[in-house]
Order: sequence, then structure tokens, then C-alpha cells
Amino acid sequence: MTDHCFVAGSPISHSRSPMIHGFWMAEQGLDARYDRIETTPDQLGGLLARVRSGELRGGNLTVPLKEAVIPHLDDLTPEAAVMGAVNTIWMKDGRLTGANTDVDGFFEHLGQQLPDRSCTGRDVLVLGAGGAARAIIHGLMRRGAASVTIANRSAARTDALVSSLAASHRGTSTRLKRATWPVAADQIAVHAMVVNTTSLGMKGQPPLPIDWPARVDGQVFYDIVYAPLVTPFLAEARARGGLVVDGLGMLLHQAALAFGHWFGTVPRVGSELRALVEADLVAPAPADRP
Repeated sequence: MTDHCFVAGSPISHSRSPMIHGFWMAEQGLDARYDRIETTPDQLGGLLARVRSGELRGGNLTVPLKEAVIPHLDDLTPEAAVMGAVNTIWMKDGRLTGANTDVDGFFEHLGQQLPDRSCTGRDVLVLGAGGAARAIIHGLMRRGAASVTIANRSAARTDALVSSLAASHRGTSTRLKRATWPVAADQIAVHAMVVNTTSLGMKGQPPLPIDWPARVDGQVFYDIVYAPLVTPFLAEARARGGLVVDGLGMLLHQAALAFGHWFGTVPRVGSELRALVEADLVAPAPADRP
């Protein structure tokens, strides 16, 4: 019987997940398939029933389902519980289980690209205060960052995120701070790493409003956006001497961890797969992906 996995959300036609997981399924010789399933929150119950029945082996969830799915699940991994968001589901010991692989995907790629740049003891600036920011800041706190400063358009949302993270990480040594928006040059200059978790710089979106210092030599700039692969944020950082990390690696590494939950083996994120996805990112977009 063919194992059927999926990515669900709305809209979903843009997702590269079928290409990524299809590559690993073929590489490992699995009798399996991976499809996009357009799903809104009011359709979520029907999708989950198919997972519980075994019709679907497991899947990924994206906007707007990452938070909406939680009340329907039997178990959450500790990471997903702290983040309040799930991107991977599967049946484990007869229980519908949810995980969030985004954090570990983020740090797996960072470690691969810059193995000598641990976050431990470093000051990090995070741009944005949404779900992706929460996940990455959780990971930074877990790994012993000296401080995390949050800059976001909405001060109220920043305050809410700081309060929530402080409550869920009691006893941590990481200091949580706030920065003004737009981001000033002096804020960029004093942080070892700057992470963009917003959609600004994505295709169709305006660039980040940043007052850049003249040089950022040796500082790390990580953008979780992967379309375009080199965002204006990364291009500016590189031109000023920064070390840049693009969002495609995070996408691939979080996908590999999800694959491991379904099939028991975490596949290798290699250059062949990355080249395949890069080529697709620069190809003319079809009117609608099948």
C-alpha cells in the first residue's frame, strides 16, 4: 500500500514541499507520495480523520493551520507546546501527535553554514514578533544566547511576545529586550546576529526598513525568506561585509526532520536537492501549481 503524506494549508499551490519530499521518497525507494491539500480551518477535522484512520501517514501544516490544529491533537512535542504552533503531524502509538521542526531546522542549517558561530553567549536581534519569531527566539533562549532583542512594527505585539517568552522560560539566563522600529544603525551594529522573521523582502513585499551602518564585518545575517533566495536584506548585509544565511536551508532541514517522524530516518540535505529547489525558485511561475 502506498504511503500518502501531504502539506495542508490555504493557499497551498506555492509550496515546494512535494518536490522536496518526493526527492527523498525516490532516493530511499519508498512506495510513497506527497501532495498538496488545500485546507481551511473549518476543513481541518476531515483531514485529521484521514490521518487517524491511516489513509494518510502524516503531513505538514502551514498557514492558517499551525495553531488551529492544536486542540485536535492527542500529544504535542515539548517544542510545539512551548511555541504554540505545529508544522508536522503523524500517528504515534495510536495517538495523533504534533511537532514543530522549524526551530531545529533553523539551527541545523546555521550550524552547517557557519559551524564556528554558536549562539551561546551572543547578542541577537530578531526582526518580527509573529509565530516564526517566537519559534526562533525559543531556540535562541534554549541554546543560551546572552540576549535577544526584538524589533517589530507593533509595540503591543512585541510586548505580548516578550511576556509570553519570559513566562515559558523562567530561570533562563537570556535577557529579552525591545528595539524601536524601523531598525536603526546602532541596533544593527551591536548584535552578533540579526534574524529577519518577517515577510518583508519576499517577492511582492517591500524591503525591510533598516538604517544600515557602513560596515557589518563578521556579523551574521539570517533571513528565513527563501523567495527570492538572496533578499535585499541579505544583499545589503553581504555588501557591507556580513556573513549571510538564506532561508532555503531552513526549509530543507525542517522538512528532513518532518520526514524522519513519518518514516523513521532523517534524510540527508544534500547539494543535489538544494540545486533542484533553487532552479524551481528562479523558474517562471506557473499560473497555478498542480
